[in-house]
Amino acid sequence: MIRFDNAVYYTTEGLKCGSVTVDKGKVFLSPAETIDTAHGMLLIPGLADVHTHLREPGFFYKESIATGSESGARAGYAALLAMPNLRPVPDSVAHLAEEQDIIARTARTGVYPYAALTVGERGEEISDIEGLAAAGAIAFSDDGRGVQSEALMREAMRRVAACGSLIAAHCEDESCLHGGYIHDGEYARRHAHLGISSESEWRMVE
Repeated sequence: MIRFDNAVYYTTEGLKCGSVTVDKGKVFLSPAETIDTAHGMLLIPGLADVHTHLREPGFFYKESIATGSESGARAGYAALLAMPNLRPVPDSVAHLAEEQDIIARTARTGVYPYAALTVGERGEEISDIEGLAAAGAIAFSDDGRGVQSEALMREAMRRVAACGSLIAAHCEDESCLHGGYIHDGEYARRHAHLGISSESEWRMVE
């Protein structure tokens, strides 16, 4: 049993101060206590970060599931959703299984993998949506790459919806980039940088 006295916790009625006891997986709340062991701390449900880059397999030298999830756990995050910019890209059940194996062995908190929306995140062929959803992919994304084919994206959306899953899309029309690499604003103009117009993210399909 763990008890936090004089804790600030969130309820449907707002923030309250009182005693919080965790016993055998259950949480009990009571009116304010005089003991000061949780003074200055905020007791809330575990947070979820829905866009993380844990980079395993393939790029462990940038971040690993162990280090990323350890950092998340220390900051109060109970769930991390890991983007699919990996090697191999989790665009098949077999590739997803490689990531899931590392998660099972090394994660310090809940880690839930995105699967790639298209094969290799290249935007040319839809991944095995149904198989990946059944194998435990939390959602689908090509991370920092936008699917440029409207027909392909519509079909992907239809199949993902049929599985009861979600798409986290990078919405960008690459025909509007014109070689730019930062936002086309005052800074870019002052320093002679090639800018990316905001139109790349909001232009309507004609």
